Amino acid sequence: MPFDTLLALLSDNGVSQRHKPDAGAWRSIAGSLAFGSGSVCRVVDCGVGDAKELLRDLRSRDREGRPRFPMLRGPKIGPMWVRVMANPGGAKIAHIDTIPVAVDVQVRRATENLGVADTQGLRLGEAKPKIQSAWHTAVAAARIGGPSGITGTSAALDPALWFFGKYGCSYCESVSQRVPISRACNHCQLGISSRA
Repeated sequence: MPFDTLLALLSDNGVSQRHKPDAGAWRSIAGSLAFGSGSVCRVVDCGVGDAKELLRDLRSRDREGRPRFPMLRGPKIGPMWVRVMANPGGAKIAHIDTIPVAVDVQVRRATENLGVADTQGLRLGEAKPKIQSAWHTAVAAARIGGPSGITGTSAALDPALWFFGKYGCSYCESVSQRVPISRACNHCQLGISSRA
């Protein structure tokens, strides 16, 4: 498919935000899937893989040194993509328990407010391993549910943490008042009063 056609399709259908770089990335990914081999191709084609191998393969480069899977290889998107391949994708992925929580500002917000890890004063990149380690320890010590393929793992906890941070903690911060949405809010460290 010509680049301009792909660019127009992604743009017209609301798939991309930065149309030209996104079209280039998706074209590279499509080429890697169509003409490549490795863990990522195998999980897409056959529905089986290994989480550790998938993360390594997502970061791989072609013979010219270009990323084979741009936009899927980042420290947040890579683990999230592997999780999505397992559920809702249905792929059977070994070592899914090694997939960490994908840390962004929302997951950090929920982590801080629930008192799971103190990363105040750290840049997000510095806070990330501390947050991931804290949640990995918490998941190992608790009974975490979750959908098929990721039950009992940080990968199962990840979307709930993001949602909690985005729609719970962010709201409370914006109105400067605790508005509990679940029992977890009983552990809130936000330092503001609850709504009566």
